[in-house]
Amino acid sequence: MLAAGQLPVGGMETLTREQVDLERISLGLRMKEGFDLRKIRKGPKTMDILGRLEGTRVMPTREGYAVADALPLCLI
Repeated sequence: MLAAGQLPVGGMETLTREQVDLERISLGLRMKEGFDLRKIRKGPKTMDILGRLEGTRVMPTREGYAVADALPLCLI
């Protein structure tokens, strides 16, 4: 593939919609920009927590960065 000017694929994974949402939340909580609530599927697991939030964007506070790794586990 390199000889053809393409990057080789080391592996591939197909994620479910729930896994995509969890990845979006997990990564968003590690970035200053956060994540867009409108892109998260509203299901029973997410609505308990995310359904109470106002606005369209969730962004971590300085204190939030310290606990960002544990928060998405609440949605599983």
